[in-house]
Amino acid sequence: MDPYLMDEDELFAAGPTSPDPIEVLHPIDGFNKYGELLVVHSNFSNDRKWRYTNHPNQNNSGIQNHFQGLQRLYHDGYVAISGSNWRDKRSEILLYELVSKQKSNPWLSNVALEKKPPLDDSLHYTIQLYKPPIRPDNKPIRDRILWHGGGMDTLEHILAIPIEHTPNPDLKRGAKIDVPDHPDNSAVRFLDLSDLSKPKLHTNGITRDNSRAGAVGLTRLPSKFYLCGVWSDADKKPKKTRLDLYLSLNKTFNGKFRHGSAIRTIDEYFDIDNKSVPFDQAYQAINFIKTPNEYLMVGFYIKGKDHLLDLFKLNIQNPDTIPNSKDEGIGPCSLQLIHSVNFKCRKKYCSFRAASGSFTDSLGNLILYSGDEWKRSEKIYFSEFRRPLIRPKRLTLGTSWIEFYSKAELKGLTFTIVDLSNNRGNIQNFKKVYAREKDFGDKSWSIRYCLPNGIKYRLFEDHDYKKPLHTLDGTGKVEIVSLKALGYHKKLSSAKIIT
Repeated sequence: MDPYLMDEDELFAAGPTSPDPIEVLHPIDGFNKYGELLVVHSNFSNDRKWRYTNHPNQNNSGIQNHFQGLQRLYHDGYVAISGSNWRDKRSEILLYELVSKQKSNPWLSNVALEKKPPLDDSLHYTIQLYKPPIRPDNKPIRDRILWHGGGMDTLEHILAIPIEHTPNPDLKRGAKIDVPDHPDNSAVRFLDLSDLSKPKLHTNGITRDNSRAGAVGLTRLPSKFYLCGVWSDADKKPKKTRLDLYLSLNKTFNGKFRHGSAIRTIDEYFDIDNKSVPFDQAYQAINFIKTPNEYLMVGFYIKGKDHLLDLFKLNIQNPDTIPNSKDEGIGPCSLQLIHSVNFKCRKKYCSFRAASGSFTDSLGNLILYSGDEWKRSEKIYFSEFRRPLIRPKRLTLGTSWIEFYSKAELKGLTFTIVDLSNNRGNIQNFKKVYAREKDFGDKSWSIRYCLPNGIKYRLFEDHDYKKPLHTLDGTGKVEIVSLKALGYHKKLSSAKIIT
């Protein structure tokens, strides 16, 4: 079945109340900086073949038509990608289904052992968030087009998406686009995805006159009111990088938020040395994260060649206070920088200036995702960053796992095997294992694993299970093996379960 475009008129609805947010248990310490690669088939129709590509002639090198935000959804195997699309004059969400990952958490790579993604890991449908008003002569009203979808956030089944207009000077010289400059208006739309067969776009949202909206965060306070943070770093007048905080009008989510004097603005933060400094980051995406004891905010951005993630503590004075009137917003707030981490993104596999976002699983584990700016060869690439796996509560061959790393001390490129039942963990030739741009032949330096008592997993120097090197003995616990210390690094070529 071809993916279909859902029109805005089909999507308006109030939507149900979202459940309380899941609380994250772990920050970003211990994350593998390289991530594991995921790939989906773009599945675009022929008339949109060149959309979201960096083709110099067919799509103006991808200027103003690239992926902006990425959010894994709280439905098994679904991910939403927002796009800026000036050619079609619309903001849109591309909803992809990874059928191969419906029962996986974390997802882990879907191409490590095959190099090609499963055919069913592809576009589910496209949701149009904004269509321009039409004049009597059937031409769009150009100065009201909000075609630039930005960095998103999700709270249970609510997806928050900022949309804005980006004026002509941002385009490559010589590009032809008939959208004139105008004040930097923007909006935040809320999409209810509790039923993926019938997504509902809330009629209400946040409107921002003369203010941009590049990224958005969403969470729920102890008072049961919702807090939405809108990030702006590109306003013309005044040029102020800031976070604007909006408090919902109701405890039941309906997309209505307080405006005017109720908006709380943060335009500086406290660094690790507790010094107050103005923002100079241009965050591509921000996400709010609730922990058992505090609220956090992450921001994705690049600086030079570095792909950076900033982790902040969001200090809210009296977050459980119930406002007395619709003109009363959130109390005094501040941001305290806790940590800044440099991730090893590379062109094609992920970019913190493009589609990025965080996800909190049902166990409270934080997972990060980041995708490329464009689709390539009819595929969309993105990477998953996470903490090392833990011992399953019920350890069997079906829940066992092994993590392979290309550097010592569990660093470098990695791929993971899960479910070793029915010989699924057998690898006949590591040269056919794909970790980002490289095969994994003779590249394993360290291994981390968890196997049941008595299970043996043997490593071989040659492909086809020849020349035994070492055996991983199952102990029922998480074990670490340094192949470098054993003198076996750069030698591993095949591996399998020994019965």
